[in-house]
Amino acid sequence: MRVLSSQKLFFLKVVALLSIIRWYAIGIVAFAQLLVSIFVINNRNNWKMVVTDPNLWIIMVCTMLTIAAGFAINNFYDSDRDLVNRPQQTLFERIVSKRFIFRFYFGTNALVFALAFLISWRALVFFGVYAVGLWFYSHKIKKATFFGNLAAVILSIAPFFAIFVYYRYFSWPIFFYVAFIMFLILIRDIIKDLQTQKGDVLYDYHTLPAVYGVEKTKTLIILLTVFSYAPAFVSYSLFPNNMQLYLTICMILITLVNVAIFQASKPKHYFILNQLYKVLIGVSMIMIVFL
Repeated sequence: MRVLSSQKLFFLKVVALLSIIRWYAIGIVAFAQLLVSIFVINNRNNWKMVVTDPNLWIIMVCTMLTIAAGFAINNFYDSDRDLVNRPQQTLFERIVSKRFIFRFYFGTNALVFALAFLISWRALVFFGVYAVGLWFYSHKIKKATFFGNLAAVILSIAPFFAIFVYYRYFSWPIFFYVAFIMFLILIRDIIKDLQTQKGDVLYDYHTLPAVYGVEKTKTLIILLTVFSYAPAFVSYSLFPNNMQLYLTICMILITLVNVAIFQASKPKHYFILNQLYKVLIGVSMIMIVFL
C-alpha cells in the first residue's frame, strides 16, 4: 500500500508541476516555432533538411525549458495571489513545494545555458537575457500598470525572434502579422487582469482594473481592438487569399468577443473570454504557415 501511495503522490506532483509550467502553452510555442521554420522561413520542399538541423531542435528545447522556468518562478511569486483568484487549482499545485520550484527554476535555466552554448555565444546571450526578463517580469514588472502587460507581450513573442535571428530572416508580411498577434496577446493579458482583479487589489498589483477601474479598462480594450486592425489592414494585400479570409474572420470574432466584455461582470465571464483569446492566439500562431 505504501508503494502505491508513494506512486500516486509522485504522479500527482508531476501533474501539478505540468499545471504550474503550463505545458500546453509551451507545446503551442514550440510547435509554432517548428512550423515557422519549415513553412515560412525555409522552402517547405526542404523540410527534411530543416527537421534534421540539430541547432533548431536545441533552440526549441531551450525555448520550452526557459518558458517552463519562467512559469515556475511566476508561480513562486504569485502563489498567494493565485490562492485568491483560483483557489482550487492553486491548492492542488501546492503539492509541489516552493523549495522544489526554486530548484527547478535554477536547474532548468542552467541546462538551457549549457545547451545554448552548444549553438553559439549569441544563443547563450539571447536565452540568458530572456530568462532574466522572465524573472524580472514575475518579480517586479508584472505589478506595474500597463507596462506589465506590454512586457508580457514582448516576452510571449520573443521565442519567434530567436528563430528569425537564427535564420537571419525578415519579411514585412510576417512583421505585420506578428504585430497583429501582439495586439491579441495584449488584449488577452488585460482581460486576465479583469479576471484576477480581486487578488490583484488585495496583494497590491497595480493592474489597469485596480488603478483605473473596470469600465475604463474595458474602454481601453475596445480601443486596442480598433488599433489591432491597423497592422491587419496595412498588410492585407501582402497575404494570400486564405490568410486574407482568416484575418477577416479573426477581426470579426475579436470585435464580437470584445463587445461581450461590456456585458461581463464576474470572474467566470472573464475566464471564458480569456479562454477564447487563448484559442484565437494559438490558431493565429499556427496559421502563420500560410503566409
